[in-house]
Amino acid sequence: AWIAAGCADFRRVALGKAKFAAGGFHRALAVNVNLFWLNPAAELAVLHRALRPGGMLCLVYQPPSPTQIARVARACAGFLRAHGFTRVRVKTARLRPGAAVSIRGFTRSA
Repeated sequence: AWIAAGCADFRRVALGKAKFAAGGFHRALAVNVNLFWLNPAAELAVLHRALRPGGMLCLVYQPPSPTQIARVARACAGFLRAHGFTRVRVKTARLRPGAAVSIRGFTRSA
């Protein structure tokens, strides 16, 4: 219903080359996209531009081993801050099996 009403849009794209309108999105979500804790410079630049002021990017991971949670969280949070995202928040959750982490960052409000 949200998609039909024009309130939600889901896209699968090569993000580093995507051409989104500036400020066209309120939120962006990536689940288990390893790029974001490895070397996401081009992709974060695209997302930062595509999100509205005060928009949110949420990265979610469930690494193969719970011992990787802290490393993934540190890397993602650092990359978000380095690319202009603010109010970066990290939350972890114990799941069966393993654990998950979400890293949220916001664009600056207008």
